[in-house]
Amino acid sequence: MFDRIVVVDWSANSTPKRGADSIWLAALDVDDTDSVTSENIPTRAAAIEAVEALVDHGGGARTLVGVD
Repeated sequence: MFDRIVVVDWSANSTPKRGADSIWLAALDVDDTDSVTSENIPTRAAAIEAVEALVDHGGGARTLVGVD
């Protein structure tokens, strides 16, 4: 049903931070299970940009985005 799955573990921290209690993003192209990536993103703005890039990069791919 979906070509790509993106999951974001959103942090309530209001200052840039990496590691514990920060923002994590994972992405998987369903047809290529070796394509799974994860990234620790320091700011909310950067996380939004990363998600937008993954969705826009799809070229019409159906993307499921889950946000915690």
